[in-house]
Amino acid sequence: MLLAILLFPIHILQMTYRAVGSGTGQYEFIGEQNGFVPYNDFGAGDIPISTADYNKLVVDNNKEIIHVPFVIGAVNFFHSVSGFDVEDDEAGLNLSACTLAKVCRTI
Repeated sequence: MLLAILLFPIHILQMTYRAVGSGTGQYEFIGEQNGFVPYNDFGAGDIPISTADYNKLVVDNNKEIIHVPFVIGAVNFFHSVSGFDVEDDEAGLNLSACTLAKVCRTI
């Protein structure tokens, strides 16, 4: 046991979580207002880093970042478009995956 402790010392890692939302998390991770020094070392969110922000970090400021999508889940789409019967599958609002992606992209 002593040999294991000497070879593999225990490193105490302390982490905190702040529920600030994806936009604030990315803002702090990018650190643009801080000379592109991040306020945090890692983050998780439900939106990817934009191409513009990625380029600010990697291309313009020679920073390294790894963006790993690790959660995939169901997404619900709600609408308030009048004139559609939600009980009737044939007469309801039917959107293709491409159309729905275009709607979400413009938000």
